[in-house]
Formats: sequence, structure tokens, C-alpha cells
Amino acid sequence: MSRGGEGTPPGPRAPGAVLWLLPPLVAGTVARLFNLPAQVMGDDELHAVRSALAHPVREILVTYEPADNCIPLSALFRLLLDVGLRLSEPLLRTPGLLAGILVLALL
Repeated sequence: MSRGGEGTPPGPRAPGAVLWLLPPLVAGTVARLFNLPAQVMGDDELHAVRSALAHPVREILVTYEPADNCIPLSALFRLLLDVGLRLSEPLLRTPGLLAGILVLALL
């Protein structure tokens, strides 16, 4: 004979049950954004931009370059160029910032 409640999925959590996650998420986001305008882009970040400027998406996706550009970022930047967007520093930083905040939320 089974006891009641076994095998049944838990009900929805109360909103307050996950509110404790908010302070670490906010603190991590502030730390990630702190002093961002003063940071200089260089090395690996610029390899992706150079590749996006020099090659079409189909070539970026199948070519390994000695400069070791980030293939997904290079392809994204090329797609943005192809739809007519200008690559600006905030736009170039957005994927990394969003990924960092998403990791904070998942961990």
C-alpha cells in the first residue's frame, strides 16, 4: 500500500522560495558591468571582428584560422553586418555580457 503524495509531482513553488537568488544575481551583474566602459577590447575579441569583416558567414563556419577567432561570435557579427548594423563596442560586448548574466542565473 502506498502513502498519499508519493509519485505526485510537487506543486508550484511560492514566489518567495526563489527570491534568495536575486541578491547574488544582482551582485554578479553589477560586478560584471563595473568599469566596463574603461575596459579596452583586444586580442581574442578583435580576432572575431577581423574575421567577420573579412569573410562571409559560410566561410567563417568552416574555416579554422590561426588567429583563433571565436567562430560563433564571428558568424554572429558577420550576420549583423549583413543586415546592415554597424558594429559598435556595446554591440560587440552584448553577447558576452548576456552569457555571463545567464550563467549567474543558472548557477
